[in-house]
Order: sequence, then structure tokens, then C-alpha cells
Amino acid sequence: MKKILLSFALLTSLYGSSQILSEGFEGETFPPTGWTTETQVATRIWRPTTDYSATTQATFNITGAKSAIIAWIVDPNEANLISPTFSLDGYADATFSFNAKIGYEYMVAPNANGDLNVQISDNGLDWTTLWVEEDQGPYEDYETLAISLDLADYV
Repeated sequence: MKKILLSFALLTSLYGSSQILSEGFEGETFPPTGWTTETQVATRIWRPTTDYSATTQATFNITGAKSAIIAWIVDPNEANLISPTFSLDGYADATFSFNAKIGYEYMVAPNANGDLNVQISDNGLDWTTLWVEEDQGPYEDYETLAISLDLADYV
């Protein structure tokens, strides 16, 4: 059985002919059960938006009362938000959909040095990048981006 892990940000939904995994990060526990986080900079970790000011929450909540967020810093940092393991065995196709709010001026604009990646792994050791925010093309700061990625190669 092929097991899949996704490392990504914010609100997610993975589905084929039926929904396999959905997370809105609305629960009391963060990260939610089965999810893990990793970071190089202890002060810049994945958190619920409710850990921040009302202004930050209003800017970065995607749906509901809270979303997953990581604050940008100028220093190098690799921080991962990793889904629970799941299997796509028996599915003919699958799509990974998520919403993100990203600061274009921090991530993409001239002289920006951030990267938000979506990666997939079938063993948790080797990761393949499926999407980078720069693939989105120009977007407005903090607009809600709706991204949908074909996972047919992984079924």
C-alpha cells in the first residue's frame, strides 16, 4: 500500500471520488491530531491565527474562526506543516485543493526571498515539490488563493 504525506500550508482538502482528508484547523488542538510541524527557528512556528492579534486574524483567516499561519522573517527558516499519512490505493484519480493567503511583497516581489511549497512523499524521506507560490503568477497581497493540484501520478 502506497502511503502519502503532504507538506503544505493553510486550509486543505484532498479528494478523489470521495473526500479522504479535510482540515480547516478549527479545532482546539494545534496542530490537529495526526499533523506534525517542524521548524528551524523556534520563534517562527506554525500556529493557529488565534495566537495573533485581531488584525492579523482578520487578514489571514481563510474560513471560520482560525487558520494555520506562520509568520515570515528575513532570516532563513524551513518550517513544515505535514499532513497525516493516507493512501490513494483504489482511486482512479485524486486532487489536492487548498487555500492560501500570502504576502506577495515578502515572497515573490523583487528582492523577496520566501518560498511556500507543497510537497508530496511516499516514504516521508524523499519529497517532490508539486507547487511553489511563484507558480501562481502575480497576485494581490493576502488575497485568498484557491489552488488545486492533480495527484493522478500518485494513485
